[in-house]
Amino acid sequence: MKIEQLKNIKAWIFDLDDTLFLERDFVFGGYRAVATKIYDDFSINIESELRRRFLRGERGDLFTIILRQVGLDADEKYIKELVGIYRNHQPNIQPFVDVIPTLEYLIGTGGKIGLITDGWWRVQKNKLTALGIQDLFDAVVFTDKINGVKSWKPSGEGYQKCLNQLKIGPENAIYIGDNPKKDFVGARKLGILTIRVRRKDGEHEHRLAPSPTHEPNLCISSLKELLDYI
Repeated sequence: MKIEQLKNIKAWIFDLDDTLFLERDFVFGGYRAVATKIYDDFSINIESELRRRFLRGERGDLFTIILRQVGLDADEKYIKELVGIYRNHQPNIQPFVDVIPTLEYLIGTGGKIGLITDGWWRVQKNKLTALGIQDLFDAVVFTDKINGVKSWKPSGEGYQKCLNQLKIGPENAIYIGDNPKKDFVGARKLGILTIRVRRKDGEHEHRLAPSPTHEPNLCISSLKELLDYI
């Protein structure tokens, strides 16, 4: 990306998880809440095993797998209760240290700030509230509220809705995310410039783009680097 391309940028649109905060902190907080419930019910502690499997790259229904491993055959109702506890726990998360200074700088230049985030919208809203940065955004789009999972990235619906709310054309916007599998292809199809922030310990830190159309226009390691192009 050439610096000249940013001269006409009027809107800066961000992803949430692993772009503005470390998603792993939310996950581990949820694991603590679930492990506490299981310990209260059965005097068995599975928290370290949940963390170990996550760090090993395992995803999906770890609750059922680990409970069976320790000799507990939990029924569907109990597993759903655990999932609810995970999703609804009070997040103990913080923005990356470069987030608030960067957003405030962009706002100071007259830029509009947007957010597009996937996932169950109530969970994502809880995250945003816990981070305490919601008032910095001119537009917030929870893609799940548009048309459910069908509207999650790489669908272009969230990007278009955010542009509409900001009253900005795609040629005047940049999208900043972290996941090359889904974050950039939909934005690029609409004509939005894209930037990947590769966060240390982020879920997608080492993920490769599945095709050239999934590549961002620019890759950075922190939002501070973004300011070098403005």
